Amino acid sequence: MWWAGRNSEMSLVYVDAVVKHGSKAVPVRLLVDSGATYTVLRRDVWERLGLKPKREVEFILVDGTVIRRAISEAIIELPGYWEYTSPVVLGESEDETCSAW
Repeated sequence: MWWAGRNSEMSLVYVDAVVKHGSKAVPVRLLVDSGATYTVLRRDVWERLGLKPKREVEFILVDGTVIRRAISEAIIELPGYWEYTSPVVLGESEDETCSAW
């Protein structure tokens, strides 16, 4: 686990993880958001894993924009701690620069 920023009032916290599906695994660095329901995966990650959409969910972004994204499931491992099956958002290219999630 590592932290970005040294401000005692607010910092961004990241964890190194491995996202798995079937026999495939991709190491990733994830931003920790204690209020998040879903983990958003970049397109290149979920495509490498071969994830397929299971359903779609509508999201309202911070700026009020409504978007729809596909949802799937993957195993997320925090090496040395645990792994679990989690719903994941199949992120689109434009999501990588979006700060409104």
